[in-house]
Amino acid sequence: MSNNGRDYPRFGFTVTRKYGKANKRNKIRRRLKEIIRLNMDIFENKDYIIAPNFQTIDMDYKDLEKSLKHVIAISKRHIDE
Repeated sequence: MSNNGRDYPRFGFTVTRKYGKANKRNKIRRRLKEIIRLNMDIFENKDYIIAPNFQTIDMDYKDLEKSLKHVIAISKRHIDE
């Protein structure tokens, strides 16, 4: 995360080929984008780079949402310290 000097957060996704073919990578990316869209209130006006780990492929939507919220909460705590 880094400050972006804007009135809205920005997101970048990196899902490499090791996750499988394009349809699998796009599915992960679409799920993450939807989770972010529905939870915009938890994000500050910063730049976020999201690089899911390999276990993300098998997660269902609710588990992925819970995991992303947890990671954001942890990162906010570390930045505030």
